[in-house]
Amino acid sequence: TMFPSYEKFYDHETENRRIQKWDIAWDKISIIVPKLMNQLENEFRKLLGVEAGK
Repeated sequence: TMFPSYEKFYDHETENRRIQKWDIAWDKISIIVPKLMNQLENEFRKLLGVEAGK
């Protein structure tokens, strides 16, 4: 055929590394986000508490 095969263009190594990086990033995000949400909630409660205490 005139067209080179898709396999030649598709670099599995690069793709796998990209997926691994994403997995690692996602692991970090999934740990950090709940902590941040917790902090935000605590701050919010403090603010609300201050408001209510007036």
